[in-house]
Amino acid sequence: MSPRLLATVALLPLLLAALPAAAQEGPTPDATLLDEVVVTASRIETPRSAIAATVELIDAEAIVQQTALAASAVDTVAALVPSFSPTRQKLSGFGETLRGRSPLYLVDGVPQSTPLRDDSRDGYTIDPFFIDRVEVIFGSNAIQGIGATGGVVNYVTARKPSEAEGLTGRMMAQVTTDDELQGDGVGAKIAAIGGRDFGAFDLTVGAAFETAWALEAGAPMLVSFDGLALFRPPQLDARWRTRRALEWLHVDQGSSKRGMAGVQGALLLWDQDLHSGGFVCVPRSHERHAILVPEHRCKDFVQFGADDARLDGLGDARLICARAG
Repeated sequence: MSPRLLATVALLPLLLAALPAAAQEGPTPDATLLDEVVVTASRIETPRSAIAATVELIDAEAIVQQTALAASAVDTVAALVPSFSPTRQKLSGFGETLRGRSPLYLVDGVPQSTPLRDDSRDGYTIDPFFIDRVEVIFGSNAIQGIGATGGVVNYVTARKPSEAEGLTGRMMAQVTTDDELQGDGVGAKIAAIGGRDFGAFDLTVGAAFETAWALEAGAPMLVSFDGLALFRPPQLDARWRTRRALEWLHVDQGSSKRGMAGVQGALLLWDQDLHSGGFVCVPRSHERHAILVPEHRCKDFVQFGADDARLDGLGDARLICARAG
């Protein structure tokens, strides 16, 4: 090893030992407090309150008109905002989009989403009777929180009365029926809200109660369109025959829908017999929903095998056969 290299190695510990001392002896600059930092794609500095966004406002008058026809706040938004997909008139917002993507629902600016366990009911946490206006913000953003890939739907609740107004309130009574005025198609709703400003604090109280379809115990279940499945007729081509149908046994309702009843039907364009059918069901399997679907499986479509021990005693799976139409 050369003398120059030895000298360099010997000086390194001395320099490293001197660096902390020099850092301690030097003057410490004063801490600088930064204002709010906004990262934006524009070339000029823009505060968050001034960031441009396309907003559509649904006022109280429009909400009152739609409440007479719509069952939920989401139905009102879907009817008045063209870029919002049509609702399925259910208590689930699964598949409903704003500009083709999922919206984030807020109530007075508070997110209604549950990222850890998505139950697709974010838009149904408040009755439209208590909403004063709806603000629809188009375009994905992360300012209001997670999940606003399609935009934001903000429900603004009824304003509090001023102290000079005293006690204020309003009520609503509503009856709905089908075209034929049948008993099982009749529903009723009553709602009320009232409030007062006491000076030191204000108080607003509201409640809504609704009965949908006056079904009695033992009455036939009501069903609605939920999905579409197309099977190519094997009468035209044998290769189109559904195979291994028993490997597709599944439950369409996750654990988050316990206590609800799901009904599936089929409209056949061709005759379906033992040689061409594709829809298979297990008799009375709905009675074991709590056993077949574990608690952690909150998402729909829970699959299991035909030899699953949890199906013991229910009988063999049956292939549905019917005439076209």
